[in-house]
Amino acid sequence: MFKSERKRVEEAYIKLSELLDELQIKPTPLKKTKQDIQGNLNMELKVMKIDMVEVKDRAKRLNDCMGLLIRSYRRKPKQDEKRKTLIKFK
Repeated sequence: MFKSERKRVEEAYIKLSELLDELQIKPTPLKKTKQDIQGNLNMELKVMKIDMVEVKDRAKRLNDCMGLLIRSYRRKPKQDEKRKTLIKFK
């Protein structure tokens, strides 16, 4: 890498880290070799996959809870209607 390219990369990295600081995300340090970068990306992808599994699990639980709430809400008026009809016949 030429010095000018290296300088531009470092400046871009500094700007990126400033933006990430605003978002409260910590960047990974710069790596020099291609293997280090690939290893770093692979680790980040593994972490992202784990995070996605957790997000999917939470979303599934949320969806199940919402389904239960909706079903229980739908059942209650029917039960109330049955009670009203029982009262009318008595």
